[in-house]
Amino acid sequence: MFFNEFAPLEFNIDEILDLNKKDTFFVSDWNKTEKLIDFPNNYLNPIKNNLVINKNRYYFSDEFQEEKYKFKNSIFKFYNKNINLNNFCILNNGTSGLFIIFLILKNLNNDKALVFTPTYFTHINVFNNIGIKCNFFNVNLVRTGMDIDFNRLENYIIKENINLLVVTDPLFGIGLSIGKENYEILISICKKYNIWIVIDYLYGGMEWDSDNHIFNECFFSFFEKYEKMVLVESISKRLFLNGMKWCIIYANNEIIQNIENLSVSFLGSLTCIQISLFHELYSMKNIKEINEIIHKNIINIKLCYEQIQAMLIGTDYFLSNSNSGYFTLMGIPYYRLNNTKGIKAAEFLAHKVKIITIPHERYGFILDDFYTFRVNLSLKKDELYYNISKML
Repeated sequence: MFFNEFAPLEFNIDEILDLNKKDTFFVSDWNKTEKLIDFPNNYLNPIKNNLVINKNRYYFSDEFQEEKYKFKNSIFKFYNKNINLNNFCILNNGTSGLFIIFLILKNLNNDKALVFTPTYFTHINVFNNIGIKCNFFNVNLVRTGMDIDFNRLENYIIKENINLLVVTDPLFGIGLSIGKENYEILISICKKYNIWIVIDYLYGGMEWDSDNHIFNECFFSFFEKYEKMVLVESISKRLFLNGMKWCIIYANNEIIQNIENLSVSFLGSLTCIQISLFHELYSMKNIKEINEIIHKNIINIKLCYEQIQAMLIGTDYFLSNSNSGYFTLMGIPYYRLNNTKGIKAAEFLAHKVKIITIPHERYGFILDDFYTFRVNLSLKKDELYYNISKML
């Protein structure tokens, strides 16, 4: 585990993506190609009808009282919970939502961030552009999952006067969830030093050992304990609806009001398709079935992971002990790649076995002795297994 100030990455993945041709396989792809986990089209039929009715209407986040009320009366009623309408908002997508959150916190003089890595690269770009000093906290991967040295974390917060902690859950591209026990310690540390914690949970809600993929109750118990917490989540990510996504942000009243006000200027309106789908997925009549769809997807993804895990037995390759989401992290010893690293290792693989990978250094993560890259477990299984075997 180590800390370091962020330095601009020395490569652009366009160079790697340019190598992706008809005869190559993009193992780090962000799109889904496995038809077994395709979203059922019958849930889209009502949206077509609403499109005719609502196609001329604007939908701004600061005018969503009715939408928020319906959401509260379905999901929170279903789970026998209560939440104030002023403690959450609905935005276009998670990337935009997180940008506005970081901008608001920066304006509140929170300009020294400690970021759990790996993390989504746009967070780092935002920090550089709006003047937040960014430091990395590289989580130590162990045989059982991850190890967080909380004493070292706390000492670093004190030393560097950190006032913003950013966590991506599951760890980006690794498929490891932070876990309730770790969160309890993290939030107690944040409370002790009065610092903000922002949780990017966009790929969350897909823990492999859970039956509930709609509502993570533990986070709401945390909100009751600590006010300086922001959570961003999206059920559309769990359903692979990348073309019709949105996000929900949970925070205190002041932050939510600021987010909704700024969204009008920075993000504009949502589409009627986004809002119609939002109502369909979160309606009382559909919620059990939607949860079951996500659960079936997770079973499919977990089986895929276990097959790859079996393929790597007896090799010196690395595979993260994933337990959440639909990515896992794979590592190839440098010596197998002519001791190349970063983009050079990616180019070596592309030319040698026609497989396209994204170096995980792009997301602020380095594992000693291994070239690491994410593996998308929602790709067509036969093609994925074949290309994994080629890498072996």
